[in-house]
Amino acid sequence: IKLDDAKIVCGCYDLGWKIQASMVVVKDESLIVCGYDQDGNKGIVVAIDLALEKAPKWAKEVSGTIKSTPVVVDGNLYVVSGRTLNVIHPIDGTCIIRQELPSEIESKPAIVTRDGSSTVIYAFSDWEVGVAIVEKSGSVMNVIPHSSLAPVYADLLTIDDNRVVIC
Repeated sequence: IKLDDAKIVCGCYDLGWKIQASMVVVKDESLIVCGYDQDGNKGIVVAIDLALEKAPKWAKEVSGTIKSTPVVVDGNLYVVSGRTLNVIHPIDGTCIIRQELPSEIESKPAIVTRDGSSTVIYAFSDWEVGVAIVEKSGSVMNVIPHSSLAPVYADLLTIDDNRVVIC
């Protein structure tokens, strides 16, 4: 929906996918929409021009469902599909890094930036898996790998460079 000269102009993209993750804007150029098929076997990442008047710029299918909101870190798109972290170039949709994760993720991750370097923090949607930190290189480090943390479905919140709230 777009407001134009006091009237509402509606456009519709029928992607044919279930959309659960929130949308994000990349570099004030593209709207990123993620979804998955009804069987939950594959996901899709779609880049739509912000004018909302053209066909999608690109679409990339990935294995697994996308339920966690993607994030933009250092100009790249971090998308979790099933148990896989995909770092995608937002201009053309090429996958830069593909990294297996210990479990699925449904919550929105938190981004912490310290000393000019950004880190993504994910909380998993499974018992006994906990929390993981993903460095810019795509390496994953479990930091709370014990069962005192129940599955996390709520979004993570960054308070400052040293604290993230997980519910």
